Amino acid sequence: MAVTIQLFRRATQWPKKAPGAQFGTIQIAFSGVESYQIAIAVRKLVGVWERGEIGPDMIRNTPSSWGSLARAFHWGLGITIFGMIAYGWWMNHFPARPDRFFHRSIHADIGYLVLLLTVLRLVWRGINPTPALPSDTTRWQRIAARVSHGALYAVTILVATLGWAHSGAHKPDYSSWFGLFHVPQITSPDKAAADAYEDRHIFFAYVLLALIVLHLAAALWHHFVKRDRVTARMVDGAAG
Repeated sequence: MAVTIQLFRRATQWPKKAPGAQFGTIQIAFSGVESYQIAIAVRKLVGVWERGEIGPDMIRNTPSSWGSLARAFHWGLGITIFGMIAYGWWMNHFPARPDRFFHRSIHADIGYLVLLLTVLRLVWRGINPTPALPSDTTRWQRIAARVSHGALYAVTILVATLGWAHSGAHKPDYSSWFGLFHVPQITSPDKAAADAYEDRHIFFAYVLLALIVLHLAAALWHHFVKRDRVTARMVDGAAG
């Protein structure tokens, strides 16, 4: 049976991120059989794109879903921060050894990166919509969500900044970033100040750990008790 495939191209109004792009209507005709068109499906696909529900990797957020970059920030920083807390605890509980400075330097190097990425994440969050909570979310739950997320960002930045301050006050400092360049220091060498910064750095690291545990508990509650898509959409990026 002969098969005829015809492609008709037409200009379509796409979002600004893809100016001048074209889409088309595909018609497949079978000899002796009625032709089938998928123009309606194509138009629906274009509409979904224009509403921001799909795109190249869906980088940006939409009012109902997290984009790929926001999810990368979330999981990358979350896993790194949890690992850094565990690494810091290990460093402070092993006996004095020759490679102590090396491990503290690595901890500081990753800490500088965490601080930078957290600031970038906040900028990205500021220029993107935040997916809304389910409509049945109570007022106190909405307030609790805002406060807990704000506290996570604030304490993360505080812990990293206290570590940075400790680096500058410690002698020698931890300014060499993986041996590639030196990070400018925000404090001057001072043993008493270095000890004070370190104590506060450790204290707020435990505060951050408590906030992470609370965040995980809320995520599990949404997924297993409330059974909404608040947690799942941070994993798969789908609307919900």
